[in-house]
Amino acid sequence: MRLVRLTLIFAAAMALAILLLPATASADGITWTLNDVTLNDGGTVTGSFNYDDGTNTYSAINISSTSGSLLNGTAYMTLTPAFFSGSTLLGAGPATIPGGNFAGLTFLELMFLNPLNNAGGTDSVQVFEIYCANSNCSTQTERQGAAGTVVGAIATPEPSSLLLLVGGFLAITLLRRLI
Repeated sequence: MRLVRLTLIFAAAMALAILLLPATASADGITWTLNDVTLNDGGTVTGSFNYDDGTNTYSAINISSTSGSLLNGTAYMTLTPAFFSGSTLLGAGPATIPGGNFAGLTFLELMFLNPLNNAGGTDSVQVFEIYCANSNCSTQTERQGAAGTVVGAIATPEPSSLLLLVGGFLAITLLRRLI
C-alpha cells in the first residue's frame, strides 16, 4: 500500500514539473537581426524585425542605415507599398507615397537567400538602398550591400523558478508525511 502511495506521489510530482516547464517556439514569428551588413559606399545597415511565416507578415521593423559616400543614413520603421514583401524580400520605406511622387524618398530592400521561417537560423542577405531624385524615380542613387547576414533566434522563456521551488517543497512535504 505504501509503495502505491509513493508511486502516485512521484507521478503527481512529475506531472507538476512538466506543467511548470516553459513553452518553446513562438507561433507569432520570431525576431531577425541584421549582422555585419556593410554597404559599398562605407555605410552600414543594422537593426531587426519580426517575421511570421504562418501569416507571411512583418512587424516591429527597426532598421537603420548609416551615412556613406553616396547616401545619408535613414531609419526604416514600416513596409512600403513601393516593393513587394514576402518570405524572401522585405521592402522598407515610407508607408505612403504622396500622389505617387517618389522625389526625395529613400527605400531599403532586403533580399534573403532562403525564405525566412519561424524556426530561425542564419541566412545571407543582399541589401539595396535607393534614393529617388525625381517623381517617377527614374533618376536615383543606389548603394548595395557588400556583405551581411540575418539571424533569427527563437526566444526561450526562463522557467518560473519560484513555481519550481514551491513544487519541489510540496513534493518533499508529501513524501515526508507518507514515509
